[in-house]
Amino acid sequence: MYRTNLKNILDIKNISQIELSKEVNLNYNFINALATGRLKSIKISSLHSICKFLDVDITEIIYFK
Repeated sequence: MYRTNLKNILDIKNISQIELSKEVNLNYNFINALATGRLKSIKISSLHSICKFLDVDITEIIYFK
């Protein structure tokens, strides 16, 4: 099972989920599901886009528990 730290990263960087979804061209519902840990799976390319925009490593966004 994975856990997500996306919500905290967005808060620290003062970026909304809506802004992130527009910047990385991903659906808001997808971003929200990732931020709240409700996703069952995620494409590496989507995660890469998010990491690149936020300038963070993948391990800062998701971790396994």
